[in-house]
Amino acid sequence: MSQLVLTQLESPSGRALAVDALQSLAGRFSGELEDEKLRQFLTDLLREQIRNADLAALLGRWLSARIDAGDTGVVWTSLARTLADQADAGAFDEFIQEALSVALENYKAESNWLKRTVVGMMVDPGDETVAVRSALSNLLREQSRQKNHPLNRKLDAAVRDYAQRLTDKEGAALQALQAMQERLADHADLEQVVGHLLTDLRELVQSRLESEPEEVGVMLENVIERGVAKLKADTEAQQKLDAWARSALQDMVTRYHSVIGATARDSIDRLQNEELVVQLESKVGHDLQYIRLNGAMVGALVGIAIAGGRWLLR
Repeated sequence: MSQLVLTQLESPSGRALAVDALQSLAGRFSGELEDEKLRQFLTDLLREQIRNADLAALLGRWLSARIDAGDTGVVWTSLARTLADQADAGAFDEFIQEALSVALENYKAESNWLKRTVVGMMVDPGDETVAVRSALSNLLREQSRQKNHPLNRKLDAAVRDYAQRLTDKEGAALQALQAMQERLADHADLEQVVGHLLTDLRELVQSRLESEPEEVGVMLENVIERGVAKLKADTEAQQKLDAWARSALQDMVTRYHSVIGATARDSIDRLQNEELVVQLESKVGHDLQYIRLNGAMVGALVGIAIAGGRWLLR
């Protein structure tokens, strides 16, 4: 079977036939991508993979690699620029004013009556909010202009420490990541997300098959060529294919032996007499010649024996 497959797929006609078959199968398969059972199966599989995936070490190594490559500098400067814009727009004013009010009340509680009076007369949380907002915005602007800003280095150090704890599977970091995986795996919208992905995949496959059949054909032909090359170089794979084919054919013949006879009869019934003769001649013509020769020889010997017997009896 392996040699038959290699011979068939190495010929241009056989490869073209395989490409047409794969394109047809791809079209039919894409139409079934939105099946409800398939969506549920893939959703359950994805939930299991998310829940059981060992992401800690992988995420830890990835974060460390990004810091070493300097990729985080762009993230921090972009984030600082965005936060500065938000600060200038007053997005943090309520938080700043609340923090100043709490700090002021704590200071008053720990001070004598004179300090409380002086602070109450000189400090206005509203005015101080504007000053803090301006200082915060200036600091963030400065950070956004310098990739090597001290704040960026501190953020890198914090992320690197977290990455190391993930790599070492340290308790708190690992538990937090696993809790996040559990929440994601149990999310109610996960099945809907899978459904949208399958719909997009179906539309993409059908669009490519309809608009770019030649390009898809070339891609499939390249896939077949690589597969043939791998199979040709892998003797063990050829032996496994041959063993599987023998087992599958034996099982099929045993299970559907009655179908074989019915199929042969239906095929023969559709043939005209002339076509049937041609088929027989092409399949067993050599054997038929031996049968004719044997019949002639046996007939001649029997005729001679009968004639000799009659002559002796007379």
